[in-house]
Amino acid sequence: MKVRMFLLLAGSLFFGGATVDAQVATAPAKAEISSEREAERLFIRGRFDEADAVIARGLAARPDDIHLHVLAARVRVMRTSELGPLVADWRARAAKEPRNPTPPIVLVRLNEEGFLNNPRECERLARRAVELAPDSAWAQYA
Repeated sequence: MKVRMFLLLAGSLFFGGATVDAQVATAPAKAEISSEREAERLFIRGRFDEADAVIARGLAARPDDIHLHVLAARVRVMRTSELGPLVADWRARAAKEPRNPTPPIVLVRLNEEGFLNNPRECERLARRAVELAPDSAWAQYA
């Protein structure tokens, strides 16, 4: 116990206190990335039910995760072979939550995935998302 405390203190003094904090802060981020990768691997292998379960857990923890929403859309299309209801659901969510940038961004990403073929709508949605979240990394789409 004393050795461990010494090593923690020495590491803190040598590397600075922020290093320990940064390691703790990045642990959830690594878990998030691994769940996305696991869902992607399951999707590629055609194990859609398992991918759906991993995606559902990820979205429960991070409801605005764009990557997981797009992956969920891909899984849904592969399972049902129907694109119309998926797009209608996201358009309805965008109308229901006009201040939320997630639905327009997901629709833009679905367009990039080849699910939509409406460049004007895509451009309008991208501009709307940037208006709602100008500091977002997604601002590159506008």
